[in-house]
Amino acid sequence: MAQQYSSSLLNNDLFSFCKMHGLGNDYLYMDCCFGNGHSNPIENDFRKYIENLYGRNENHTIENIIQKLCHRNFGIGADGVIFITKPNLELLEKDSNFSQHGTIHCQMEMYNSDGSSGEMCGNGLRCVAQYACDRLIEMKKIEKIPISQKNHLNTSSEDSSSVSPSCQYGYCIRVQSNRGRKVYDCICYAGVEDERNKKLQSPFTNSHTNSLWVEIEMGPLQTKASNFDMASDFENPFMEVSLVKQEEGLIRKVLYSYTYEQENIPVLKIPLYCLLVPNPHAICFVNEILNLERNSQNDNVDEHHVWKKDVDQFPLTLVGPVIENDREIFPQRTNVEFIELISPSSELNNYETAEIESTSILSMLESNCVLRVRQRTWERGSGETNACGTGAFAVSQLVYLRKFYGRRHDTAEQSDNDTESPPLMCTVQVQLNGGDLYFKYDRKKQQGLSETLVNMVGPVSYVCNGTFRIVDFL
Repeated sequence: MAQQYSSSLLNNDLFSFCKMHGLGNDYLYMDCCFGNGHSNPIENDFRKYIENLYGRNENHTIENIIQKLCHRNFGIGADGVIFITKPNLELLEKDSNFSQHGTIHCQMEMYNSDGSSGEMCGNGLRCVAQYACDRLIEMKKIEKIPISQKNHLNTSSEDSSSVSPSCQYGYCIRVQSNRGRKVYDCICYAGVEDERNKKLQSPFTNSHTNSLWVEIEMGPLQTKASNFDMASDFENPFMEVSLVKQEEGLIRKVLYSYTYEQENIPVLKIPLYCLLVPNPHAICFVNEILNLERNSQNDNVDEHHVWKKDVDQFPLTLVGPVIENDREIFPQRTNVEFIELISPSSELNNYETAEIESTSILSMLESNCVLRVRQRTWERGSGETNACGTGAFAVSQLVYLRKFYGRRHDTAEQSDNDTESPPLMCTVQVQLNGGDLYFKYDRKKQQGLSETLVNMVGPVSYVCNGTFRIVDFL
């Protein structure tokens, strides 16, 4: 049975929030699970307040409130709102692994800044895990354990007396997401950051000055594709596609024709790699975009000229929203990523890593890095953001698959590197506007892509906590 507001509290429209970010991808987190000053945590869910006050069909009002809360000038400002609620086990009954999940600590329900509901947010999930971890530490309901880096999130069961002094420690958190359909195993790493927890007298003291690192088990590779070739074998060479039918585990390759009536923006043919992770993403390598601008002399089409190679110079704010909102092709709209491969030996972007360069987790990630890629994202419902975790997850899979499993058509001769087998464990680094995310690839067996598991690792930060009155945002 759904929890309800008590009638005496319907006149109290004061709600508390915590603002956090993962690489600049910031959300307002509404604690409707652990308390945060409320005797009944559900009373901090303003959706329930609106439903009780105005009726059950007030989704439009809730969308408007979220839009106003997220406005950077007239509201608090954020990329969206995430409600941290108690787990809903009924949504997991069809999950074949339901009995294996163990304790589920909370559920996240996310909304974009335009008020629309989202399936999942990787940066938001890391923040939810860290927030839940800090609250559970304060409540003395969770203990630090040694983490085995060799087995990703398989935590060590060794007695603490036998653990190496250099072993990485952390806290295991399980979060329900994807509109309640999936449970994610997360590790909130301890170490130098753990000293912060010892000093905390309140949930937010000094938290915003530290970058904390969280690892998430994202799941297996997307494997239902015949090949991952570079700009070849697309479904619609004449750009006649009218609908992209997406399903999890499948990479769809389509060509998109973009026309913008502006002198310095030509007609473009944009190769898109479309994935669900589980929210939709369309990925483009900027060096594969072709210029279809017609020559005024002979009306020929030059399909061999690469229009842009630098992702940071690409007109994302022009092209991104057009692809996002083309509902004839993407009925549910889509996130759009434009990416550029960079040398694996390139220097690490030091956006938020200076304080943790000596920790073992970052050393391990860097030492195993085989690919680096620069990414810019136009997020569905939010526009360009500093980071998109699920987008980076999709991008890392695509570049990993093309490096180790794709036939190369851009070189005259095959090299040894084109046919090399992927290492049993390696890392892909994705450089975003707000900093770097790492993706750990673990091949459980020598053969079989479906046995390859992917984990996301990245920092999170507290910004502030506060309160607002709902009447100010109606």
